[in-house]
Amino acid sequence: MWTWVRSGVDAEKFVIARDVGGEIVATPHHAALKKLVQDLKPDLLVIDPFVQTHFVTESSNEAISRVMVLLRDCVVGENHSAALHLVHHIRKPPAGDRGYAGDMMVPHDASSMLGEAHFVLNSRI
Repeated sequence: MWTWVRSGVDAEKFVIARDVGGEIVATPHHAALKKLVQDLKPDLLVIDPFVQTHFVTESSNEAISRVMVLLRDCVVGENHSAALHLVHHIRKPPAGDRGYAGDMMVPHDASSMLGEAHFVLNSRI
């Protein structure tokens, strides 16, 4: 088993943004990430944190749905496809409610993220 780590701390973080006309588009970093996946052929790509991948409003279901589709495009190719794991922060529970592990409705902001995901894992640490 091989592990590759790419921080991205030293580079532009957004692979998806809005263009001048307001359309949600892939940036040149999207193409670079897609090429990296096709070249390295990983079984799994972990992106942490999700919020650093895009420059759209997190509360917009339409925008987050498009971001999810574009990120999925990074790991699906003609010669190789990988699983995509996005690490995302969760919302704070209301006062007096501790929430519970396994509650898939705890992601912060747009619920469309849940609709685009194949698996939703929740952990409160």
